[in-house]
Amino acid sequence: MEDLLYALLGNREAARSIVAETGGDLRRLAGMEVDDLTVLPGIGEGAAAKIAALFEIVTRIIRGQR
Repeated sequence: MEDLLYALLGNREAARSIVAETGGDLRRLAGMEVDDLTVLPGIGEGAAAKIAALFEIVTRIIRGQR
């Protein structure tokens, strides 16, 4: 998961912080709010917004929305 987060965010520290916080469990990451993410090392508002947008896109795909 760290490599995928690094590819998305372009920040190795941010990717490692997220993996450490979630134990590598994407379900835990999906349940985190932007404010929860921004307190992690390497995660600013931009990175947190990218993650939130990614999960919104996935949610819409699953629901068949446009």
